Amino acid sequence: MDTCVGVNMDGVEYQEFSCLYPSLGKYYMQWEKYYDPMPVLYYMQNNTMIPILALVAYAAFIVFGKQAMATKEPWQWRKYLALWNFSLSLFSWIGAFRTAPQLIHNLTTMSLRDNLCSDARIAFGSGSTGLWVQLFILSKFPELFDTFFHCHPQEATHLPSLVPSHHGPCLLLAFICDKISSWNFLLCHEL
Repeated sequence: MDTCVGVNMDGVEYQEFSCLYPSLGKYYMQWEKYYDPMPVLYYMQNNTMIPILALVAYAAFIVFGKQAMATKEPWQWRKYLALWNFSLSLFSWIGAFRTAPQLIHNLTTMSLRDNLCSDARIAFGSGSTGLWVQLFILSKFPELFDTFFHCHPQEATHLPSLVPSHHGPCLLLAFICDKISSWNFLLCHEL
C-alpha cells in the first residue's frame, strides 16, 4: 500500500497532503498526518443542538452581561485581551498555513467540478488538513468569548455590532461548511 494513502474510520482512502510534497511534509508533525476526523464529525452531526444552544447562551450573555457590567468598576485587562487576540491570530495563521497548501493543490490538480463537488473526506477533510479544518470549526466556540471582553464597563454601552453579527453566523456556517466543498470552507475561514 502507498504510504501517502490514509484510510479514515469509514474506510475512505485519501492522499495525505504532507506526504505528497516532502519539502512541506517535514514541517508537519506525525500526529497531524493521519488524523481521522470522523469520530468528532459524527459527534457534531449527532449533537447539532450544541451550536444553537451556545448561540442562545451567547445572546443571553450579550443582553444580560451588558446590564450586569454597566455598574461595575472598569477592569484592567489590557494584557489579557492582548494575549487573547494574539492567540486567536496565531491560531488563524497556523490554520491558514496548514489548509491553504491543500487548497492550492486541489485547485491546480482537480477540475472545478471536483473542487466544488468532491467528497470532503477525500478532497480536504482527512489527515493533516482535516485536523486543521476541524480545529477551525471547533475554535468558533472559544471565539464567542470575544464578546466577554466587550461587555466590560468601559464598553458595555456600545458593544460593537460586528462582534455578535460575526461570531454567530461564523459558528453556524463553520458547522455547515465542514460538510461541503473546500471553496466554501475557504470562504468560511476568511469570515
